[in-house]
Amino acid sequence: MLPSLMRPSSELYPRISSLLNDFMNNTYPTTTNIEGRMMPLDLIETDKDFVLKANLPGLKRENVKITVEKNTLSITAQNPEKEQKVEGTVYRDERYKGDYHRMLSFHVPVSFDNIQAKLDNGILFMTIPKVEPKQKKEISIS
Repeated sequence: MLPSLMRPSSELYPRISSLLNDFMNNTYPTTTNIEGRMMPLDLIETDKDFVLKANLPGLKRENVKITVEKNTLSITAQNPEKEQKVEGTVYRDERYKGDYHRMLSFHVPVSFDNIQAKLDNGILFMTIPKVEPKQKKEISIS
């Protein structure tokens, strides 16, 4: 795990900070040991939300887990095929049969309570709505 001083500040350069956080979280995860491959994904920002599309070939929704902690979205997928034993002579074994993971941080406030997710033909589709940032509030001193 990398010390917190090495982690980028989200206040300065929020987009760069978000990219660096993604890199740091995926390279040096602070939670449990994550095994597996980073799933390929597309993340598109619109005016109202983020749209995520992630490739999870051959997996069913009961094998995919999406969690949120602070401002980080984590997607993990367990591939049950990785534990299957094959009888006979294997001439080629090229398909990836391991687990997938991905952690994403967002540079703008998002509503994790209103995420919509669906898995269709091996592609995870998610819509992550943005929320208006809280306005600065001045506190009066009595």
